Amino acid sequence: MAEVKFLVVLPANPDESDRMSKLAIRGSLLQEPQQFSINFVNSPSCTDNITYHFKVKVPSQTIVENYKRNGEWSGSHQEKYLNIFDECFA
Repeated sequence: MAEVKFLVVLPANPDESDRMSKLAIRGSLLQEPQQFSINFVNSPSCTDNITYHFKVKVPSQTIVENYKRNGEWSGSHQEKYLNIFDECFA
């Protein structure tokens, strides 16, 4: 899987409140992807701490959630969904 990184500082509009109630992420997957992940960090220069890690394992249709503190991953929470992408293509 090609590694593509994007960096966005939230909130993007400095005139808005520093609180957000919703966040939408939209993208395109390569043909027959195996997985993709989204990481929320407090500092992009510190990879030892990931505030929230969201990964989708496409073949098994599994969502994995966890975090990393001081280089150590937490225990992960996993859920399996049938037809995980149905909402995207409905």
